[in-house]
Amino acid sequence: MLGAQADPKDVTLPPAGEREWLIGQTAKLLAVPGHVSAYLRAPLLEPTPAYFPDRWGGGEASVRRLLLRLLRYAGHAEHDVAVVIHEEDPARRGEVLAKPAPMRGKDPVAWFVRRDGDVLRFACELSILREPENLVPALARAVAHAHRVLAGLEHPDNQRLIDVTGVLLGFGLLTTDACQRFYARNDGGFRATRAEFRLGALSVQDMSFLLAMQLEARGVDRRTRRRLLAKQQPNQAGFVREAQAWLAQLQPGLRGRLGLPLPTQWPAPPDLRALTGPLGDPRRKVRPEQLIAGSGVFAGEELDDGDGDGDGDGDDDDEPRRDIDLGIRGANRGKPVFRIERSGALRMAKLLGFPVLLVGGLLSRGNFGVDVPMQIVAPVAVCLAVLGLGVGSLFTDRRCSEPKCGAKLSETDEVCPLCGGVVMEVIHHPRERLGAEEELAREGRITAEGLVAGWEEEEDEDEDEDEDEEEDDDDPDDDV
Repeated sequence: MLGAQADPKDVTLPPAGEREWLIGQTAKLLAVPGHVSAYLRAPLLEPTPAYFPDRWGGGEASVRRLLLRLLRYAGHAEHDVAVVIHEEDPARRGEVLAKPAPMRGKDPVAWFVRRDGDVLRFACELSILREPENLVPALARAVAHAHRVLAGLEHPDNQRLIDVTGVLLGFGLLTTDACQRFYARNDGGFRATRAEFRLGALSVQDMSFLLAMQLEARGVDRRTRRRLLAKQQPNQAGFVREAQAWLAQLQPGLRGRLGLPLPTQWPAPPDLRALTGPLGDPRRKVRPEQLIAGSGVFAGEELDDGDGDGDGDGDDDDEPRRDIDLGIRGANRGKPVFRIERSGALRMAKLLGFPVLLVGGLLSRGNFGVDVPMQIVAPVAVCLAVLGLGVGSLFTDRRCSEPKCGAKLSETDEVCPLCGGVVMEVIHHPRERLGAEEELAREGRITAEGLVAGWEEEEDEDEDEDEDEEEDDDDPDDDV
């Protein structure tokens, strides 16, 4: 058959040279102190509440909790985390720092930015917050990048080596499953489209080979292996099985190639209960709230006994959710919109004439037992439409110029109540919108980011007022 491979192993396994590279790079990592313990004994993280018990609120605080949890698994619990979430809107996206180049045709959705003392800075895209099954593996890969920096490894920013490091730290089940995933994405309403997600620089075969190496080196029994692979994508599960069959025949054996000690000399496994216990927040010296009643990032899974009641301080109860697509609501905050003022005559004519015409046409042509001739329906519809033109001309229809909004506005509205746009001027037709925006730009009333010059968030103003009130309360001169 045209295009068929002579040997199926050419598809299910990495090329021979790539296999040697993966084994060699893993052996180099294992030569670093502490990496043997992680490779052989670190828990293989699964996308379940048992491994990620922290409360999910859909905002920066929740992403930060996930990163703190992953850093604990990686052995860096002493570091604090700062997160920046970049919006899709270029006007509010902000400066994007240290984002890697696209890998395998896909932009990274979460990445490590830099280290500032004891604070590790990360960033992610807003859109990925709506897909926790992709968010957690992407954050795990970013933590693997941070680990390479903290451990002082050579070429810490090498994207291929970051993938190898993630498997070593126990993130392999997450990152291998997410390296290529096909799923149905909800586009709103009842619509769903087929989507593809890709993570990392290594291919699916490479990641599956790395995971198979770790399972083979650990000597994972068949039952456990079957349970772990059942949660992988079908392709990944098949590639891992093929890789393990190849590794079982490797001479010299895999443990010898990697320089691993005998099983009797392996370090003791870490205490999983301690790793999954309440986090210590480096900022507040308190324990962030854990999963309660299915509120975690993997809330669809059932918790094991004893994992559901975590202590919490409740400081993040007011965390604004950013993992929900609000559509047009608030999408134009700080952006210019216009009030379209038109006569309500045409709208009123349609409102009065069309329903009569449609219902009359249905009754005249359908078998409903009611005979309404079109000779009567048409004149009545025309008369009502003319009446609508006359009545509608007495009213002015005022609406937002945003094509996706069109909310009704009053003469006193300075901000659109639906999309949040700042009402700048009055136009009389939607086609005038772009020309009016260009005129505002020429006058310097719009910034280069597309925001209204001098516009500030209302929340910031409220915070300033609160700060002023606190200063007034603390001023001793005001005391009587």
